Amino acid sequence: MLKVNFQPNEKHFADIEKWLSAEWNETNQGFYSNWRMISEAFDKKKLIVITVNDYSVGFVVYKIYELTAVIDITEIKQSERKKGIAKKLINETLDFFKSKEVLVTELFCSPENSEPFWKRIGFLNFPKLPDESQINMYKTLAETLQ
Repeated sequence: MLKVNFQPNEKHFADIEKWLSAEWNETNQGFYSNWRMISEAFDKKKLIVITVNDYSVGFVVYKIYELTAVIDITEIKQSERKKGIAKKLINETLDFFKSKEVLVTELFCSPENSEPFWKRIGFLNFPKLPDESQINMYKTLAETLQ
């Protein structure tokens, strides 16, 4: 059973560390390099986890600044990708942000090959500044005029 947890427990947190560490050791890639940020998010209750049968398979690290939410990290366990899990996690995360009266969500798109996913769920690119190579994206959560 797929479930989004807005208050993950120690077990969920340990699951994430286990598969991120394994991914890092096998490929030298992934978000284990950001473990400190993930750990701080867990401590500050700024970590949202998605589980399958109570085993963590994905997470979001976020911050809320008044009317803006920033997604710092989104990760789905490699073996669980392409199953709609990320879409469910992000949609429920955005609903959570709306319940907190957030008007817009933004993120830095990394790796770059994740950009099509973010576009499919309604995120738009900020206009690029000269000499800027980062992909910055946003999605408004409140209804706006055209």
